[in-house]
Amino acid sequence: MGKTGKILKNSANIYEDEARIMFNFYQRQAEKIVQAEEALESSIKEAEERRDDLQYRLDGWWNKIVNFLLFRTGRLKRELEDVCVEINDLQTKHDNIYRGYHVDKLGVAYVPVANQVKFGNKSFVVDFTGNVDNSRISLQMPRNQELLTQTVQDIDYLMRNIPTVETTNEVETVDTNEYSLSIQEIKMGDYTGKIDRNLRTISYCMSDMEKVSVELPLVQEGSDYLNYLQEFATSETPENAPIVDVFGEHRYDDSVERFREINKLKESLSSQSVDFEQSMQALLNTLAFTVQTVSTSKLVTTNKIINHSNALLFQILKSPYNHYSPNLEAEEIKRIKEETFDYKDNVQGYEPFSLKQSSRVYYNLYSGEWVAENGSVSPVPFGVHQIYEEIVAPVVQNLLAENRIERLKIYNHIYDQKLSYVNK
Repeated sequence: MGKTGKILKNSANIYEDEARIMFNFYQRQAEKIVQAEEALESSIKEAEERRDDLQYRLDGWWNKIVNFLLFRTGRLKRELEDVCVEINDLQTKHDNIYRGYHVDKLGVAYVPVANQVKFGNKSFVVDFTGNVDNSRISLQMPRNQELLTQTVQDIDYLMRNIPTVETTNEVETVDTNEYSLSIQEIKMGDYTGKIDRNLRTISYCMSDMEKVSVELPLVQEGSDYLNYLQEFATSETPENAPIVDVFGEHRYDDSVERFREINKLKESLSSQSVDFEQSMQALLNTLAFTVQTVSTSKLVTTNKIINHSNALLFQILKSPYNHYSPNLEAEEIKRIKEETFDYKDNVQGYEPFSLKQSSRVYYNLYSGEWVAENGSVSPVPFGVHQIYEEIVAPVVQNLLAENRIERLKIYNHIYDQKLSYVNK
């Protein structure tokens, strides 16, 4: 709104309005005087022309003879006298035209048309003129304001004073079976118990709200009427300035007062040493950080357990194997890897492998290393399955030996037959 307000569209302030009003006043009066003078002067001129005409008709011997014969002399004299009287009257009116217009006092009276009401960090404008329809506004406020304020202070104190070691003088057991199947209940110490109780109190206060509804003719933001008020109205009136209550500025005092009470409540809550929103935000940030930390720790711990279990399982799966040191059995392991079995070539004296018992290594569960009898360590041992080493290999070797005996018998029988044939 303007600092002084104004009346005229093209004015800058109320003082320019006063100057323009005075100028317009004198201009109108001057035009009025000039119009009156011109009208009377025109009437006087017409009357003087009629007077001169009558005087001409009465003067001269020829006109006198004609007037006498026509009996017009008396009438013309009376008309001349009337015209002279009319001229005198018009001249008197011309002289009596009022020309002393002046302004003794010019003042400004203020008419309340709207009221700007502060609400929090903003404000709204209530109209008095009836140009704006009523708007219904509903607000909510806690019923137990003192309890909410005190609880917020307690929460802030607890958030600022976190104990290093939590005491357990008043342990509280909380049922958590609705949230977790593995953890049916938890026990809270003094600190966490106080936070939990205060949070429940805040939740109760925030749920126990009182709804306040007020109907006010609020001027909409960005409307033409608000722009008009901002341009022409003022919120600052001079001291002892006359104020004329035309529209009834106190009609909405009760509704506005209710809004002011709500605003005072909000200011009282925010003026405390604790800012409720900041405290709750800090609490939520702390809880979120704690949950994230616990979740991360749980994930890392679970991964470690799984990795360790997998490592143990991997070693357990190696239990069917006999493990040998690749350093102690390097030649034999090389022969095994390069072995190409051919029945015709290897049938005589074939031996699958020959690994010494002293070359075997054993897994140390604590160090995670493979250790031989001589103390040497093998990171990657050479494994031979027990079934293959203890069952399959001996069976194959025995079968080869049996086949050799059978072949010898066959060869000997063929040899005997040849000898018998020769002898015959």
